[in-house]
Amino acid sequence: MPNKRCRVWVVALWCVLAAGAGRAGAQVPDLSTLSLEDLMKLEITTASRKEQPLSRTAAAVYVITDEDIRRLGARTIPDLLRLVPGFNVAQIDAGAWAVSARGFNSFYANKLLVLVDGRSVYTPLFGGVNWDMQSVPLSDVQRIEVVRGPGGSLWGTNAVNGVVNIITKSAEATQGGLARAVVGGPRGNVGVVRYGGRAGERTLYRVFGRYATSATGLPVQGFDDPDHAGVGQGGVRLDWTRGADDVSIQGSAQNGRNDHVRAKVLLAPPWSSYAGFRNTFTEGNTSARWTRASSSGVNTQVQASYSAHTRAAEYGRGSPLFTEDWQIAEVEARQRRPVGRRHEVVAGLGYRVWTVHIGNTKDLAFFPVDQDQHLMAAFVQDEMALGARVHLTSGLKVERNSFTGLEAQPNLRLAWNPAPASELWASVSRAVRIPSVAERGVSLPAFAGPGPGGLPVVGLFEGSADTRAEVLYAYEGGYRAQFGRVFLDATVFTNEYRSLTGTQAFPPAMGLVNGRAALVVPLRLGNVQDADTHGVELLANWAPVVRWRLSASWSAFRFDTRTPAPEAPARLSPAHQVTVRSYLDLPRRGELTLLAARVGSLGPAVPAYTSVNLRTSWPVARAIDLGFGVENLLHNQAIEFQDTTGFESVPVRTAVFGELSWRF
Repeated sequence: MPNKRCRVWVVALWCVLAAGAGRAGAQVPDLSTLSLEDLMKLEITTASRKEQPLSRTAAAVYVITDEDIRRLGARTIPDLLRLVPGFNVAQIDAGAWAVSARGFNSFYANKLLVLVDGRSVYTPLFGGVNWDMQSVPLSDVQRIEVVRGPGGSLWGTNAVNGVVNIITKSAEATQGGLARAVVGGPRGNVGVVRYGGRAGERTLYRVFGRYATSATGLPVQGFDDPDHAGVGQGGVRLDWTRGADDVSIQGSAQNGRNDHVRAKVLLAPPWSSYAGFRNTFTEGNTSARWTRASSSGVNTQVQASYSAHTRAAEYGRGSPLFTEDWQIAEVEARQRRPVGRRHEVVAGLGYRVWTVHIGNTKDLAFFPVDQDQHLMAAFVQDEMALGARVHLTSGLKVERNSFTGLEAQPNLRLAWNPAPASELWASVSRAVRIPSVAERGVSLPAFAGPGPGGLPVVGLFEGSADTRAEVLYAYEGGYRAQFGRVFLDATVFTNEYRSLTGTQAFPPAMGLVNGRAALVVPLRLGNVQDADTHGVELLANWAPVVRWRLSASWSAFRFDTRTPAPEAPARLSPAHQVTVRSYLDLPRRGELTLLAARVGSLGPAVPAYTSVNLRTSWPVARAIDLGFGVENLLHNQAIEFQDTTGFESVPVRTAVFGELSWRF
């Protein structure tokens, strides 16, 4: 029944889209031609929920531009996030990723908030992001704003270690047709067709279709060519404007599948084995945004969104593990207005509701199987000018949720501009992460082995309804400056995590597991861990000549546990990362791009590695571009991550790819 309900909602949202019209809000700068000298003037919206130049932003911010997306030839959002200092990005297999900011990396990483045009893509099941579903056509992306560090005072729970806001292009910026194909490489094949046009004097639209497949083609644990991923997606955007009012309506639907290799617990010898594992999913979403800007500086925005998702997981073919069906609806209203000559206030209200239905099996269960959760929120932020060069920003978001009740997330930021092209900033914040459905009610065999009297000993991983919110106290400081053709950005941080979710082992007792008598060792989730992290993130951009731009970044990270706990959070994030990027403009509008990275060791299973990607492209006709590239030049058949949740990592191989774009 829940699956049918999901399909009905997906069909309904498409009907709404077919009848609506909209336009994309505020104008955005052309980031494809952004010069190095313009970086400090770049307008950022994610860090403060309003347009603000980078030179006055008291946060660690990185912007992935339209030019970065084009030059790198990336096919996935995680690949682009490798550019961001302090981000931990690793590919597990063809369809699985581990992505986090400032530590705590995992397939189920849950301390990063990801948005698509302001719509959260959070999943309530484990509190993170299903990266296999984030298949936005990258040719439609205007920029990706990344805020490292907490954003809870503006964006709410789960914006603990960072916020990623994927901002797509307006329908006006994508008029005409585009057909693009990328073939080859470990990231697979991608085909995109897009067309934009007008429907009347004030209405513009964009429709698109995308299909992508990937496979490493390498054997793992006795399985030949086990990991495949494929997703098909279609979507539409409608933009409408009249006077001071802008309206934008958009939506998409997708269907996909991923094949993996996973470790499976057995209740008899050999006690564990590797098995083929398949995920299939269907998802649909829609959002609508209305914006009004007045000449007095007052800006009002209302946004509503809805998404529905079904997923089925099974071992092999015909051995179900679980099914999930969830729906999320959200609405938010906010307003920005100047108050006197020294203050600018942003305030808003929001409400989110999500429903979840889980189909349990003997191997994996969630309790209760049906859940309805509600979240109400209010926030306010005041930026006060303490002079021409000093700005103090204070903010607070208060939320009430069905899991942990009332949560408050305050923030205080100070920015000082000693010169027009330089900034010193500092901040102190409190952020929270509410527990997920799994943390409150999962039941899963974690290990098994021989026990006394012929009984198996089974470690049973159990969620707890008493799990509280995790809390972060963050202290950050930074400096950024422009010196002619050189741009520097430095950030230091200390994060204090309290009430982290971890497992406690309890004394064994007789029980039943899958209908069989066993000696059960409860491994119960609870708020049993505290930890501190410390880090440094450095970035330098240099344009030695007009046609050549260089960028280098270095990140250092340290994890200190305050309580006896497994080492996993520490060793799943590298202590050091270095990235070097080169953009060279060739004659006749050609381009040559190099991206090199050195990633520190994650332990004996994942030694440090160096990867190098090369890409070149050039126009072969007025509307046709051709490109070629090589991925993982120095990183052939090496793994990037060793997941602790059962996914078997597949080596990444060196490969050649080609791409063709046609504008019509």
